[in-house]
Amino acid sequence: MYYSSIEDFAKYLYTAKANSRLGYNVSEVQSVTKVSSTLQSTKYKVVSKITAGASSPRMREFTFDVPQLGNNNTYQVSINIGIINKCVKLYTSRNNTVIGAAFKGLYISPSKDKVYIGSSKFNFNEVDMFIKDPTIDVPAEKFKVIQDFELKDKVIESLKLIVDKDFISNKITDLDTWKILLDVASGKYETDITPYDIEMFDYQKGLLYHLNSERRKLRDRVYSRLNQNANIYESTIANSIKSYFLGNLAMLNMVQYTQDTNPLTMLSQSKKIFFLDYKSLKKVPVNSIYLDGILDPIRTSESVNLINIKNEISLACNFGANTAITIKVFDKDFNEVDIPIDEYHNSAILSYDNINYRTKTLKLNKEGKYKYVKRCRYYSTDSLDDIKYYRHQSSMLSASTALMPMINKNDVTRDLLQAHFNTQAIPVKGAMPSIIHTSYSDKLHDNTSNIKSSITGKVVDINAAGDKVKVEVAEGEYEYISTEKVVKTKNHTNNIYIPNVKVGDTISEGDVVFHLNSFKGNELAMNVPLLTAFTTLRGREDEDGYVMSQSAAKKLSHPKLMNLKIKLQKGKYILDPVYLNIKSGDHLDMDSVIFSYEQGVPPYEATAHILDRKELVFKKVDYTLPKYSDGAEVDRVMIHINPTVDTTTEDYTKMKSWQDESLKSDREFYSNDMYIPKFPAEYSDCDYVIEISITYYNQFKLSDKITNRASNKGLVVTIAPDEEFPMTQDGKRVEVILPALAGASRKNTYTVLECKLTKLSEKMYQIIKSGKIDTIRSIVDFMYQEVPEDLRTAEYLLANKSVENFMRFTIDPFDTEVDDEKINELLELAGIPNEGREILIDGPTGRRIRTPILVGYNEYMRLHFIAEEKMTATPGTTYTSKTVMGVGRHKPGGQKFGEMETHALMAHGAEGYISEISMKDNKKDARLRSAFTNIMMRLATSTSEDD
Repeated sequence: MYYSSIEDFAKYLYTAKANSRLGYNVSEVQSVTKVSSTLQSTKYKVVSKITAGASSPRMREFTFDVPQLGNNNTYQVSINIGIINKCVKLYTSRNNTVIGAAFKGLYISPSKDKVYIGSSKFNFNEVDMFIKDPTIDVPAEKFKVIQDFELKDKVIESLKLIVDKDFISNKITDLDTWKILLDVASGKYETDITPYDIEMFDYQKGLLYHLNSERRKLRDRVYSRLNQNANIYESTIANSIKSYFLGNLAMLNMVQYTQDTNPLTMLSQSKKIFFLDYKSLKKVPVNSIYLDGILDPIRTSESVNLINIKNEISLACNFGANTAITIKVFDKDFNEVDIPIDEYHNSAILSYDNINYRTKTLKLNKEGKYKYVKRCRYYSTDSLDDIKYYRHQSSMLSASTALMPMINKNDVTRDLLQAHFNTQAIPVKGAMPSIIHTSYSDKLHDNTSNIKSSITGKVVDINAAGDKVKVEVAEGEYEYISTEKVVKTKNHTNNIYIPNVKVGDTISEGDVVFHLNSFKGNELAMNVPLLTAFTTLRGREDEDGYVMSQSAAKKLSHPKLMNLKIKLQKGKYILDPVYLNIKSGDHLDMDSVIFSYEQGVPPYEATAHILDRKELVFKKVDYTLPKYSDGAEVDRVMIHINPTVDTTTEDYTKMKSWQDESLKSDREFYSNDMYIPKFPAEYSDCDYVIEISITYYNQFKLSDKITNRASNKGLVVTIAPDEEFPMTQDGKRVEVILPALAGASRKNTYTVLECKLTKLSEKMYQIIKSGKIDTIRSIVDFMYQEVPEDLRTAEYLLANKSVENFMRFTIDPFDTEVDDEKINELLELAGIPNEGREILIDGPTGRRIRTPILVGYNEYMRLHFIAEEKMTATPGTTYTSKTVMGVGRHKPGGQKFGEMETHALMAHGAEGYISEISMKDNKKDARLRSAFTNIMMRLATSTSEDD
């Protein structure tokens, strides 16, 4: 008997009858119920009636916990764990030659004269003779096992991949099948990596299998305790559950939750997989060519040691019931179709080389052939007759690579890194939908990070804080959809939920009601276009260090939400009436005091004893904005008044007035003039509890990290005034200086191509906006092939294909139409000379810089590596060489101090400390001294020199 739920199993386990000296002791379980559930565990309660011999029955209750991994459906939210079985396993000699092979229930070794079928053993020669000539006079019963044996379907599929055959019989008595088995067992295909059989591991199902397999042992324990003590105990099931999770600790350690940096990361978590050897639970390589189409070939772990160990599954790949795998393809009419993995492997799939995805048309490749893949091998053909499906782009993409245009133009190592940077990006002030985007960017809105409606109705109101939506589900009947506004991530940042609906909208079940502020409209928007010049700025840049203008840095400010909870304990506060009027919508300066009062604290014990003082000492408490905050606004104010407070005092009158003012919008929202939130019972020792939420921007500063979309990741080493940056001839100020050598050394072709494309985009916008679209008709027709010809009008394109002052281009990851040569041709047609290079004007001197320089917009992302979260240095803390240099990995010599660490200390006002420590003459301080000196010299460099 298999029990399919924890409740059923627990009821079975503790319903028992055991013989004792006084008769039978009986446990009759009345109920097993789930009483609570958190991200960490689910608690179950067992209620049973215990009868001991002839005594009266009594009730027994106990609870036990089952660990949870994210939520009840860990399969969806955590990294998937792939348990690997080798469908075909090769055995080799000491000199590495193949001497045999196992095929799940069948082992063949011609050189050792052995064949094992299940537990039956045979000599190889006699089996070989029998299969090749069944008329041989041998005892029929001896070979019945051979005649009845059938190869498993998984083995058949593996053999098809290995030998590239359309059909293989599952009977080993079939001569063709037997020959294939002998070829593999004798090493004919030894150069091919053995295909894997992948099974997905579900922790909750695994626990139930474990308990079911242990049920006899567990029942014996229940009988024993029931016999001895006429009772049942939670330890029986609790210990078994604990042993299961401890036994699977290796896999538990690999689980990641979806509460991550941004929605893209959250989506990718459900498309990620670890591969483990099911026996040793060790990670195994998965770079088999036979996994083509299952695993994305680009998005892997950033660590070199983990490449091909942990992979994201491609967007086209889905796991259904019982881990059935399907992959998305196009049929010959370009309809999307999901087909089983076996059919995918065994069908001829036309390569992306021959497909124009924008126009949904086919073309010959550069060799004048059609290229297709079948059973993970590539072939060329002159005809489409044998082609069954067309390759879907998403079968080569993970969630994190789907947003990267022209990845086939980049160095693949940089693409791999950029895939990680995409998931490390945080939402910023100046972010907008990408100018150069892919067709996938508007498909990410429907993902697990968004809050969806469970009801149907009309939106009639949204509260002032933006975290509750009022929906009319029937005439005069209302329901509310709400969310926690702030999502804290594991990377020191937070995301903020904002409404995706407006008053008057009709919503249905499943519609997105709240989305994270990473979206603009229905599109993921994490990038900021900044005017970039491939040049230098008086030597202030470094190898991977950016020089950025102050206005550009403001665009990269990260929105955060600060929640204050001020508890005014009875008799231990003195209010300052000046601060009892802050309200939602108020703007705050960086140095503003948000709230201030005097708090009573006991005097120092020794002083109190000498002076015989027992009264409180009152000290002023000021609440201010965090360091590096900018552009703060009060989001919400909530005043809680204890019902037991004295209502005759002046404090109460002022607090009540403040509460009424703060509740105006809520009372209108709930249509209840008497609405007052319930006072929190846990603060019964307080007269008042004040909650203030403030939205502000965390400034972009030295040592914070950014990257462009071609993985030019680096630190910002200088943030300089705008006027120090060069200007273009038409008066635009350069915002970022990207050292040319940094781009060249990292082979980031797209860095250059994006600058050219955005320059083209901006020029096209100006021409189309001026009503002269016909002068660039050939460019429009090429760049907007996906748009029907009758819609390629100025009105349509400006309304649907523009953002800010740019025309938007859709260029997919494996676009085969756009390359550098074509872009240069389009630039010339648009009237942009010299392949986008132009003469700049030096900022401080106003002189023309004679060498033409490439200038264009790169789109940048701020990464979650934020300086103040990495170091805790403050001016008021004493440090020594030993304490600082010894932190980190505790290796000899301590933690390395480079630019980021030095900048982080400087960001916290610890310049004096760095100067002091850098004067000490020892090897451990040499790195710190060198880095600090390097930075200070750059900061002190004169900015008035000519370029």
